[in-house]
Amino acid sequence: MVHIGSEPPLLRDTLELLDKGDMIAHCYHGKSGKIVDDAGGILPCVNAARERGVFFEIGHGGGSFSVDTVRKATKAGFRPDAVSSDLHALSWDKHLYSLAVTMSKFLSLGYPLNDVISLVTASPARILGLEATHGKIEPGRKADLTIFSVKQGEFVFADWENTEFKGNMLVRPEYAVKAGNPFTCRDTSDPVGKPKA
Repeated sequence: MVHIGSEPPLLRDTLELLDKGDMIAHCYHGKSGKIVDDAGGILPCVNAARERGVFFEIGHGGGSFSVDTVRKATKAGFRPDAVSSDLHALSWDKHLYSLAVTMSKFLSLGYPLNDVISLVTASPARILGLEATHGKIEPGRKADLTIFSVKQGEFVFADWENTEFKGNMLVRPEYAVKAGNPFTCRDTSDPVGKPKA
């Protein structure tokens, strides 16, 4: 996995080193070295890498999610192979909050719920070669799952540049099950606000 962001190194030089099964993290950042050009098209080096079998995941983090990049890439037909939070001590309170909020952002940007669920479960399991044991609920597998609700309303999300965008769905974890053991989520408060008056 290679993290990309501000150049140098040039994105095309980095991508030339990657082959099938390798992964780019932070593919929707908005810094120099982003995957889209000024006109909103996907850079040829990005398309070539994907054709070779390189995976692209979002890794939201504290500075690697640009709503402008997501919109341009989606319009150009480029969707990520996985959605992740890149949650850590320096990112959780900078418009990231959780994987659930990251999922909610993609719902607000037009991704269907089933696609978003797949991008955080089955797809990462496949990329990591764990599809035989993870990413699905089937008899004989460990019961690792999250029970969540989707709250309807009007919510305001933001990217790392404080660009706000609205959505009408918020994923809220209610319970988690790890290896068959249930856990109640302690905090289901809404971390995102309503539109400002």
